[in-house]
Amino acid sequence: MVNFCDELIKVSTKPNNINFLFQTLAVSIIRKNSLWEVKTNDQRLLKSKNVILSSSLIAHPRCIDIMKINSIPLYDAFKNVKDDIVDSILRKTIKQEYLKRKNYIFHVSNLKIVNNFDQKYLHIQFSECLHDDFSFERIIFQMQRDGSMIIILHCSYISTFVDIQLEQIFQILRRIFFKEKKYLNLFDHAILLDTMDWRASQPINNLLSKELQWSSISNIGCSGDWFDFGDFSRVESAMNSSIRLAKILI
Repeated sequence: MVNFCDELIKVSTKPNNINFLFQTLAVSIIRKNSLWEVKTNDQRLLKSKNVILSSSLIAHPRCIDIMKINSIPLYDAFKNVKDDIVDSILRKTIKQEYLKRKNYIFHVSNLKIVNNFDQKYLHIQFSECLHDDFSFERIIFQMQRDGSMIIILHCSYISTFVDIQLEQIFQILRRIFFKEKKYLNLFDHAILLDTMDWRASQPINNLLSKELQWSSISNIGCSGDWFDFGDFSRVESAMNSSIRLAKILI
């Protein structure tokens, strides 16, 4: 993601005028003297005429647990400010539920076993019944430059995360692929490298109207997959929301 954003900045009209911070959280946001002031978790203070939110995180109650804070930052920023658009954003965003995701990342270092697998990259989407039974969403097999293989199991949950025991994961995978020896051989030699809980999760209901993307009263805009752009996928909706917001601001 860092490299992706870096390349976008390089092709912009004035790349030297853009500064960016990664691995940084906004812990407070206030509007003061017609400017936005954003304080980060490393105590930096950023000032700007406009603010664009590409995530609903600081407008949604889930930020309290994720960021270890006591209140919702965007709600605090508008306690004493009247803005109908932002009021609607806060009121409707709170109602959104999110699909939570957890990744299990495995490594297979046995080059002979990997070499017998006839694809360098394979993405498999599990059926709805398998997802309902085990929370398995998809699995990715990707051969590495050194001939080893990374296997990433994506799990998703509507309510809370469930930590699945490692042996149980392999038992389920062996049951799913019981007729395919090339998969079973990989699972027999796979070791767990790491797990990853996603901070940014997919909204599954109560998407916001695109008419709420920009407030000229407070100079605050929003984009992302939490806006309703019809029958597009969530990725396409996020991109379309960014394009629409950019056109509003030009």
